Amino acid sequence: MSDTHLFRNVLTAYAEAVLSKDVDTFAALYADDIHVFDMWGSTSLRGLPAGG
Repeated sequence: MSDTHLFRNVLTAYAEAVLSKDVDTFAALYADDIHVFDMWGSTSLRGLPAGG
């Protein structure tokens, strides 16, 4: 499977989770130790909170 195909699969899963408001599926796309940088509100977030 090509990298392009894998990337498109992740984007499709992301879009489906967002549109269906499925928090568990959305969170499962990320590693537990994710580090997100945000431009609004909090400047960064480390890790997924327990219990989603």
